[in-house]
Amino acid sequence: MDPRPPAFRTIKLTKRFSGQTAVDEVDLAIQAGEVHGIIGRNGAGKTVLVSMMAGVLPPTSGQLQVGDFTGGAGSYSPGTAHGLGVTIIPQEPQFALEMSVIDNLFLGAPRMAGPLLARSAMRRTAAQALRAVGVDVDPRAWIAHCTIEEQQLLALAKALFIEDAKVILLDEITASLSAARKDQILELLRHEAQTNGRAFVLISHRISEVMTVCDRVSVLRDGKRIDTVEVASTTAAKLAAMIVGGEVKGPELDETAVSDEEILQVDRLTRAGAFTDVSFSLRRGEVIGLAGLDGSGKDDLMNALYGLAKPDSGSVTVCGKTATIKSPKVARRLGVAYVPKKREELAIVHGMSVQDNILLPIYPKIRNKAGLIDRRRAKSLIAGRLKVLPFKARSLNVDIDYLSGGNRQRVVINRMALLSPHVFVLHEPTRGVDIASKPDIIATVRNDMRESSGVILTSESEDELVDMCDRVFVFFRGRCVKEFHRGAPDFTSGAIYNAIQGV
Repeated sequence: MDPRPPAFRTIKLTKRFSGQTAVDEVDLAIQAGEVHGIIGRNGAGKTVLVSMMAGVLPPTSGQLQVGDFTGGAGSYSPGTAHGLGVTIIPQEPQFALEMSVIDNLFLGAPRMAGPLLARSAMRRTAAQALRAVGVDVDPRAWIAHCTIEEQQLLALAKALFIEDAKVILLDEITASLSAARKDQILELLRHEAQTNGRAFVLISHRISEVMTVCDRVSVLRDGKRIDTVEVASTTAAKLAAMIVGGEVKGPELDETAVSDEEILQVDRLTRAGAFTDVSFSLRRGEVIGLAGLDGSGKDDLMNALYGLAKPDSGSVTVCGKTATIKSPKVARRLGVAYVPKKREELAIVHGMSVQDNILLPIYPKIRNKAGLIDRRRAKSLIAGRLKVLPFKARSLNVDIDYLSGGNRQRVVINRMALLSPHVFVLHEPTRGVDIASKPDIIATVRNDMRESSGVILTSESEDELVDMCDRVFVFFRGRCVKEFHRGAPDFTSGAIYNAIQGV
């Protein structure tokens, strides 16, 4: 037992959303001078927990202690946390994009001494901070011109050297970093913890990363803290076992829905630095899942199947036709439909109606002899989709921007389904949707999309992969290292999780 008072403590911290418990009475003590890992599967409550620790989300019940401060809902806010030396760095940096790097670094931070902004002193401090995290950018440049990796490092520089934070909460910040950058930053965390007594809380999906940099690690499962252990006294396999817990197999799928017709063949597909020698086939009526950590190669393969990335070698055959999928236009012509991971950037046509967002790709097919849109047929097509995957909107003519994230995703999936493709490529179809939407989207994949097509999908949740897929291919460091089959004893979320981690 460490005799020192913790730098940060949570006491029975709980958060509920619409009757769902995301974090359940979590007790946690973070010591000054340590890097404390928080690990667990998707949906375990990790981000919600650190969001409450940063004051971003008010707890439903429980308390937080920072130094002499003790409070809960109503008395602990982002401003309170900031004043106590607590800051959070989210996975996606939150900067004012139309301001300079230097202004973003000092935005909300204590100003330099004097009645006016001491720009020269700010520039010197900013330059020192940028050197410390290895970012070579002009402090006067707009931050919008910086890459996501650079923005992530700038957020860390701000917390360490501008705000002088004492407790820094890191929500998967290494996910967007290159291997070299990641190693550099993890070493910086160790140095700042040991030399300057800062406390770091590091959320990570990678067990190997936690084992490398953390002093202790707390495991969350289903919103509860299962245990906190010393990294030196545990192993990757033991952590994986705690994370997974009991095994639950996925529901049975109708195997007769999978035909013998191979509609997609991927043969030794390779893209340098992304994935190597990938081969598999997809049958009509089959759902295949691709699993792996960020950077494992699965996301790059999904992009290659829709012409968003060009392979260096290998071949793809769709319904007997071998083709070079050099663009999304070619992919669509071959009968491949794609739901992108970044819905708001790549799938939603902002400022247009719900109806136009659904029907835009098929408008040429529903024109009458006069060249006008057949409105009766348009409404009939949408009505048919609403029976399969309904969404909430006051009217089909309302701007899609007024819909929630889950309802927008329903619109996007309905759009792709109207194309009646041979192959659906679904890049994290449940990403960023509400709890109510996920079961409906999963059911649509299992029962509707696979009826006359084949489906290839990714998901951050191993449970979802087990629920939806007939087979799951696990990617690790650019290679497909494991194949799981429905009905086999190891077709469980835990086994898939272990393979993803390389355990």
